[in-house]
Amino acid sequence: MPSSKSATGNVPLAGYTIEGTTRGPSVNAAELAIMTSASTPVRAVLWRVVFQTCRGKLYLHQVSLSNTNTGGEVLEKLKLEHQRVMSLHPFHIWDKTPVFFSPVIETAVLSVNSAADLEGQLETRQVFVTQRKRELELTAAFHTPELLFNAKNLVKDNARFEIGNTGAGLEREVLLIGLGLNWIGLLFLILMNLIICIGIGGVVGIATRDVNLGVAVTSGVAAIVACVQAVIFLVFK
Repeated sequence: MPSSKSATGNVPLAGYTIEGTTRGPSVNAAELAIMTSASTPVRAVLWRVVFQTCRGKLYLHQVSLSNTNTGGEVLEKLKLEHQRVMSLHPFHIWDKTPVFFSPVIETAVLSVNSAADLEGQLETRQVFVTQRKRELELTAAFHTPELLFNAKNLVKDNARFEIGNTGAGLEREVLLIGLGLNWIGLLFLILMNLIICIGIGGVVGIATRDVNLGVAVTSGVAAIVACVQAVIFLVFK
């Protein structure tokens, strides 16, 4: 009995004939895969996404996606939602434009108490999480979404973030957009500290014509600045 598949890998489809015959057009296996994927029904998907403030507080939101979104499209939507959320209460101006921090993508698990009644939550709700894990690939794609434009199954492969997922423990997993140190801003801060410390010490040394006093003032200012920085980072951790 002759095979319905040709040696070239072409397969018959309703309304088509096998390539090489004299009747009608034909489709090969690659074209058939594209046509099949194009018929995937579009379905709205809601992800649980947590946003972090500069002071370390975490707020849970719902982000609307589609099951047909590519990885790049998902990251673009997350980026736009991040910008929108940063303009809402209780986020502040320093959350919208953090100088020394930049967004990083993490995965996490909601605490038992925070995971209750996700569907009935308000627009902004403070939560607590555990098991935070940095996602380097998603972090890079958050800043450059084009990196994942060919990732066709990002939504499907991360159903654990979907609201309504009834798998054991899955209803507590979230995507978290946190904050990581911005090394350019940190370097700028260090340079400014050096300029302030050395500048004040130099002015005192020149004014009093006492090098030892100038050095002592520089050391004292440096110690004060270091203490202030430690307190600031502790408060905004």
